[in-house]
Amino acid sequence: MLKTVLISVLSAAALATFICACVTKKPVRVFTTSGATGLALLAAMCVTNHYLGFGLTLNLYSLISSIVLGPPGIIMMLVFNLL
Repeated sequence: MLKTVLISVLSAAALATFICACVTKKPVRVFTTSGATGLALLAAMCVTNHYLGFGLTLNLYSLISSIVLGPPGIIMMLVFNLL
């Protein structure tokens, strides 16, 4: 049940990110900056995982969602991880 909720929320976030990027006049720039900041935030979460006591593991799914969704995707994965 929780897995389907997670997949649906992340899919809705990906759709919202795609729509917002396409509405702007420079969608490629929006996608690249969002992906780069998502990767940087994922790397920061992996490094501080030991010090904070919570965080995200680096795997294929977290890597793809950080590139596609950016920082909001990382925050959503962190919230779902804490639940």
